[in-house]
Amino acid sequence: TLPDHRYVAVSDGFLRLFGCRREEVIGRTGQESKLFVEAEGATEIHEFNASPRHVHEIEVTLLGRSGDKRAGCLRTETIEVDGENHLLEIFRDISVDKNTEQLLRLSETRYQAMAEQGWEGIVLVDPVSKRILEATGAFLQVVGYTRSEIASLCLYDLTAEYPAIVD
Repeated sequence: TLPDHRYVAVSDGFLRLFGCRREEVIGRTGQESKLFVEAEGATEIHEFNASPRHVHEIEVTLLGRSGDKRAGCLRTETIEVDGENHLLEIFRDISVDKNTEQLLRLSETRYQAMAEQGWEGIVLVDPVSKRILEATGAFLQVVGYTRSEIASLCLYDLTAEYPAIVD
């Protein structure tokens, strides 16, 4: 309900996702239910919905009963039910997406570190334009260019005498 932001109803999916019972949530605020990892998240939602009929979506981290953190997009809308304003909240769990992004960044960092530590000169080239996208330190030493210089070149620039071997 608005303006006190107490839960009047929650879905079964909400209860499963956060591992709580309905009576632990109904009549309480998100902060009282200890759902928000940071109290600012609840405050931000309340500020967004100060005026009726506004729809907002923000990224928040909520806390399950077991202490597991759930990253998600929280969509909120002020609605009127029986003449009283309520805040409709829909939480879309993006924890798996966030975890996948983090693992991908870690993998990229590891691969980049491994490539840089090797003695082989490795270059990543756009197959259509032949522009040099990335190069290892060993490759830069072989060709005698800096990272900023190599970024403006294509393979043709490095093989001026034999451009046919690039194609």
